[in-house]
Amino acid sequence: MHWIYAYLICLATLLALDGLFIKFVANAAYRKQLGGLLNTKPKPLPGALLYTMYIGAILLYGVWPLLHLLNHAALPSVLLKVFGWGAGLGFTAFAMYGLTNKSLVKNWPTSIVLIDLAWGAFLTGVATTVGYAFLS
Repeated sequence: MHWIYAYLICLATLLALDGLFIKFVANAAYRKQLGGLLNTKPKPLPGALLYTMYIGAILLYGVWPLLHLLNHAALPSVLLKVFGWGAGLGFTAFAMYGLTNKSLVKNWPTSIVLIDLAWGAFLTGVATTVGYAFLS
């Protein structure tokens, strides 16, 4: 049952942070760089599927192995390591999207790739740390 709570806490963290990011950073940057490629309103089903799967991946590939590797310790130095591992996971996941687009889509902006890589690392690092702290 505690994993369900961890899932919900990670989901709330991700939704809150990503909502702020989209509203205050990504919306303007993406509209400026990608203009006509964007929907006027996001489609909820793909977004829901993404968040559902991504939180599962954070818990399965970030939190769970680190709980065993770090013996459930919750010291500040351990949480910094957890953030780093989560950031690496996020950087890689967001690189998959950004670098694929850079490779395949004509004139895909490098600035969007860099924004996505930084945001993916930070967002996933925080979500991984929150999940780990809750379960440790």
